[in-house]
Amino acid sequence: MSDGAPESFGETLRRLREEAELSQPRLAEKVPISQASLSRYENGKQIPARSVAAGLDELLGADGHLLAAFDATPRVRLPEGPDGGRLGYVASRPGAVDRTCLDTLAGTLAHWRRLDDSLGAEAVLPSVMTTLALVEHIVRDARGGIRPAVLDVGAQWLQFAGWLSTTTKRHDKARAVQDRMLEWAMELGSPDLVASALSTKGHHAWTLGAYGPMVGLSEAARRDRRASPAILATAAQQQARGHSLLGQADAAERLLDRADDLAVAAAQRPDLLPPWLYFHSTDLLVLQRGLAYKYLAENGVPGYRRKAVETLNAGLNGLDRRTRASEWISWYVRQRDETAHVAN
Repeated sequence: MSDGAPESFGETLRRLREEAELSQPRLAEKVPISQASLSRYENGKQIPARSVAAGLDELLGADGHLLAAFDATPRVRLPEGPDGGRLGYVASRPGAVDRTCLDTLAGTLAHWRRLDDSLGAEAVLPSVMTTLALVEHIVRDARGGIRPAVLDVGAQWLQFAGWLSTTTKRHDKARAVQDRMLEWAMELGSPDLVASALSTKGHHAWTLGAYGPMVGLSEAARRDRRASPAILATAAQQQARGHSLLGQADAAERLLDRADDLAVAAAQRPDLLPPWLYFHSTDLLVLQRGLAYKYLAENGVPGYRRKAVETLNAGLNGLDRRTRASEWISWYVRQRDETAHVAN
């Protein structure tokens, strides 16, 4: 801050946190948000949702001062996706969709996936849902030989929107979007998209604590062996995690081994990796194994707590720098730290 200029939201947040003698990890835990998000709020790289700002104001005893700084801070305009002009043209003429438009939609989707990694789901969700409304309009009107390609791109947008909605706990929206994705994937007849839709619904069941449906939907996602081995590996580890949450160690270990085999097959056929699993790696599956071990330990199965810490450490240490900096990886760091704390 300089020459009497008012503090920004981030500057006010940092000052109040330091006055309260709270570390970033401690305050982030109280909200709860990730430490990475809190760091971005303080350095001005991201503005949180107003509800988060209000929660921080209350936690820090700011008596409305932090919220006032939030309201006075200019919002950072997120960068638009590539070739926004082309999408604007199609928005006014949905019947004009062509391959160039579909390539633009695919490129825009990849753009928002990367921003989700760095900024978090809350930051990108509004723009994604705005574009999704256009995508749904295009799919509704698409006919003839181009319809399968439109469904393909459209279902991928639904997959991402479903992920963001689940992550931000908009559960009704997540369920509706995932149901539509399954519908479009079935119409298209794509083993990859059908399996991913079922797996995504299994992930949503996990966030709701519905472990029976989590296991069943993950198993359903594995039934069509024509799907990409990376998708099948993801579904197998998710099913294993469900068994771990139910305290079923033998089933979990068997499925984790199967996921490892499928990951090897995926590494041998990178051409089969779908774009929505761009982050897929064997190290991420190591993290999933560690998470399954953590849940087995929490269910009282002996011998798994130390294995969980060691395996989560191995997975985190194996990640490339870009993936390690992603918003969603901080959650795995917290799982490791929680488990290590209990183990000690």
